[in-house]
Amino acid sequence: MSQPQRHYTLDDYFAVEEMSVVKHEFFEGEIFAMAGTSLEHNLICSNVRAFLHTALRDTGCAAFDAYRQIPSLREVLLVEQTKVSVEAWRRQDEASWASSILTDLSATLALTAVPLELPLREIYREMFA
Repeated sequence: MSQPQRHYTLDDYFAVEEMSVVKHEFFEGEIFAMAGTSLEHNLICSNVRAFLHTALRDTGCAAFDAYRQIPSLREVLLVEQTKVSVEAWRRQDEASWASSILTDLSATLALTAVPLELPLREIYREMFA
């Protein structure tokens, strides 16, 4: 006989996360251990965050706050860490998305959710020449 799956609360998740050396994800009452990240992944995240933070500093728009208040997600970026490749997915309407892929380090990604141009050189700073 199988044991019933425990359903965790958000407070349970925060308590686990506070004491753990491993990052977890909370989804529909379950807690999952997340895979570790690489140095390249962390560097890419830091580069994008630093660029957006600087660009949005005096606009009254913090990237995280803006994301939480948008009723529906409009734009998603998938950034490769082993090669120069950024895939941008943009919502076209309620049911469809369009994607574009940039692989040239000299390219600039025009963001639409926040009117900003993000050079791939900034995403991959200190990673690729």
